[in-house]
Amino acid sequence: MKTYLNKFKKYLLLVPLLAAVSCSDFLDVVPDDFPTLDDAFKNRAEAQKFLVGLYSFMPDHGNTEANPALVGGDEVWFFDNSSGINLSLWRKIPFGKNDPQDPSPNYFTAKSFGKDGNVNGGKALFTALRDCNIFLAKSEEPYDLYQDERNYWIAQVQFLKAYYHFWLMRMYGPIPVIRDVNVELHDDDDLKMQIREPIDTVVHYICNWLDAAAAIMEDTTLMVVRNEAGKPDRVICLALKAEVLTYAASPLFNGNEEARQAPGYSGTDLFPEYKAAKWDTAAYWLNIAIQEAEAKGRKLYNFRDAHPTEILDISLVNDTIINASQVRGAVTHKWEYNTEIIWGDQRRCDKIHEANIPVLGSANVQSMGWGQLKHNYAPTLSLVEQFYTGHGIPIEDDKDWYQLSADTAGLYKRKQFDGRAFMPAATNPVVAAGLNRYTAALHFDREPRFYGAILYPFSLYYGALPGFVANTSSVPAGMWVTWNGNFNLNIVERFPATGYMVQKLAAIDSYYEIANAITVQNIISGALLERYPFPIIRLADLYLMYAEALNEIGNDGNFDNDATELANSAAYYWIDSVRARTGLEGVVESWETYGKDATTKAKPLNRAGLREIIHRERLNEFAFEGVRFWDIRRWKELSKYYDKPVRGANPALDHLRQPDIPDDYYIPQNLYQIQWGEKDYFFPINIQALINNTKLLQSPYWKGVN
Repeated sequence: MKTYLNKFKKYLLLVPLLAAVSCSDFLDVVPDDFPTLDDAFKNRAEAQKFLVGLYSFMPDHGNTEANPALVGGDEVWFFDNSSGINLSLWRKIPFGKNDPQDPSPNYFTAKSFGKDGNVNGGKALFTALRDCNIFLAKSEEPYDLYQDERNYWIAQVQFLKAYYHFWLMRMYGPIPVIRDVNVELHDDDDLKMQIREPIDTVVHYICNWLDAAAAIMEDTTLMVVRNEAGKPDRVICLALKAEVLTYAASPLFNGNEEARQAPGYSGTDLFPEYKAAKWDTAAYWLNIAIQEAEAKGRKLYNFRDAHPTEILDISLVNDTIINASQVRGAVTHKWEYNTEIIWGDQRRCDKIHEANIPVLGSANVQSMGWGQLKHNYAPTLSLVEQFYTGHGIPIEDDKDWYQLSADTAGLYKRKQFDGRAFMPAATNPVVAAGLNRYTAALHFDREPRFYGAILYPFSLYYGALPGFVANTSSVPAGMWVTWNGNFNLNIVERFPATGYMVQKLAAIDSYYEIANAITVQNIISGALLERYPFPIIRLADLYLMYAEALNEIGNDGNFDNDATELANSAAYYWIDSVRARTGLEGVVESWETYGKDATTKAKPLNRAGLREIIHRERLNEFAFEGVRFWDIRRWKELSKYYDKPVRGANPALDHLRQPDIPDDYYIPQNLYQIQWGEKDYFFPINIQALINNTKLLQSPYWKGVN
């Protein structure tokens, strides 16, 4: 890797020279208990309050009301009357009901446009950016700040300034860059006189601030304590810079001809022409970020290492269950045991957590604490089918599966299911209810990530009952119970609309309170949720983005579609590292051995084929984490996924009270056709911002939409 790294030193971006800026009367940004802005920086304690206020603008990544990537696409679906979780974004975005008059979520705004800076789940990020500038301008004023701490606070604000710009860029494309405090403007004037700037300018500006923050953090001694968890460090700065540059190299921002020709954008340089060198730059910084992360102890999550023996006797857990739990643990395991999280959101994500905890029994279902367990976060059949076969390749590529993929009825043909196949012992009382039942052929012999992410009736829910560990007469280590679908539930708004559930977002160490008898029917009172940081960047994310960048440039920067050259590409190493974590073979071996024909077998040996593989790897690895929504946009592939109808199994219609799975359960039903157009690659700007600033362009293809 060092040889490769040296080739791209020319792409180093300069650390910015931070110009001092001045400000005067901005009372609106000061907490209510401060009479003047100067008072807000008179000492360490008051300045710290201002810093905390800057963090309050951070988008809530694990909140379905704030993060459109969680429920705004085609990953999960709900009944219209689903409750217990905020579905305002789901009810607007995929149904084509978003509009500039009342956009959801609204982050392109100033504080005066919405109460407390929140607008339909969004935040007033332009007020946040101005406040960041104020902090930087006045950071030298608190007299009792030690210099190291002052420097670290400055670096945090530099990072926030960069991230808020990136969040806006990802949502809206070319955006105004908020460089400094304009003393002539007041609260509701934050967006006046501001115009969209070219993507290249925005990216360069973001990266400069990340460079500045990373440089300070390299020289600042930091104590990592629990209340500091989730705040930026040097690794996070470099990882975010690598991600920003990957976005800049991707088709949405690099050579996007549709956006270049959109009304108002034609003839401007807001969207640049395609430049292959942007992939070189991204690859260089991804390499830097990976090296820094690994040097600081980040590594791919390992279920065995993450469970001390006093918590779980690993000898009682077989490899099948461990492999299925790997990625779920990488997302939901507690911070102190999770080596893979580079940056996570420390705020509680209880609502989405509760929506993914299954109700396990039916006899005493009304005592299950329905106020807590939502049981309705339902993956669509596109996601159920998307995961690989047990051979580690897509169903449609697999020589043993592809004929089924051409015949949907074949994929969903009922087969007898023996839950013991996934157990460490041949007998287990808790899963007895699941033995000798029937399920779809689609659920057999799939990759471990499928079993760690998806719940289907009579499948196994991992990590449900750690309380059983002390009771040797019960389930060994208490790791496995059967979800039976609970078809006799009469609480429709708490039922998974597609007939499936997501277990990936249920913390692997969350558990149920239990009665004395060890039976599913006696589980009571709901679940005890183990808090986890919602992932923003994982190490696997960097690995797969790096593989993506390497494939786009070729191993030596001069890739010419020669299979021999690509076979030597380091891209394989990074993909295979992620695959190996769950027991899958490498991409070349898997496609060569199990591909359905010569063309399929050669897919990893050419750039277009490997690109498709890398995209699929990312979709499988990061399913339900809020990554797919942005990835398929930056790849400009909405048509590939949104032109297909949203589908679910038959209980979504009229089989909610059956005591067992009915014969026609696994007959896929079309639930909805997502409404989308070219405009949906970006979000609309609030019309109020356009009224205030006539020089500001609406997002591409949104002009005239109401």
